[in-house]
Amino acid sequence: MATKDELYNQGLDLYGQGKHREAIAEYQKALEIDPEDGEIYMAISMCYQMLGELDPALEAARRAVDLSPREPLSYTNLSRVLVKKGMIPEAEEAMAISRQLSMGYL
Repeated sequence: MATKDELYNQGLDLYGQGKHREAIAEYQKALEIDPEDGEIYMAISMCYQMLGELDPALEAARRAVDLSPREPLSYTNLSRVLVKKGMIPEAEEAMAISRQLSMGYL
């Protein structure tokens, strides 16, 4: 049986090949092992963005932030999805939090 890291890395490889649905499937298998891994949710969000499916991308991005509230990249990813959905004030707020975390202010 594959480990969470092996499944995550397989997802990354598939993402790099442009196989976003297949990558999501691998990431979801990894979540079965560790459903509290924010990095995996961020990866899923990025896949959905590449597929143009913004609602599931936003849901995964928000889950990533919930699970990894100290990770600046989670907020950057959330901001990107929000911009794509036209939710500019919310996107600016998420990016501001990302910057503050990156600079050590939060």
